[in-house]
Amino acid sequence: FASTAHLGFDGSFPNLRINRVSYVLEKQEDNQQYYRLIRMELPFVDLSGEREEIAVELADTVESLTLTYLNEDGETLSQWDSKAEETEGILPRLVHIRLQLAGEKSRVFATTVAIQAREEEGGRK
Repeated sequence: FASTAHLGFDGSFPNLRINRVSYVLEKQEDNQQYYRLIRMELPFVDLSGEREEIAVELADTVESLTLTYLNEDGETLSQWDSKAEETEGILPRLVHIRLQLAGEKSRVFATTVAIQAREEEGGRK
């Protein structure tokens, strides 16, 4: 997704740069039971002409990450493919995100995000 809310560890905060943001889960090399959660940012355009990708590790003891989707009919789905015939060009109404971290006390973070989509001609979003 695209965002102007970047982590800004390079001293450029605040700025209006638009970044492509992605989140990546990587298996830990030294402990195969856990994953690392990494946020990647790549500027679409930078006034200096540079497009250096920034990677920030957010967590290093991820036990599980679960995404659950709610479609326009209120049905809960465990997968979403915007290129599949039944969901082509459609975004989910809600995405529920659940992140579980290991440690002395296992921690669970959960949130639900409403997806705002503009309506196109013909009524399809």
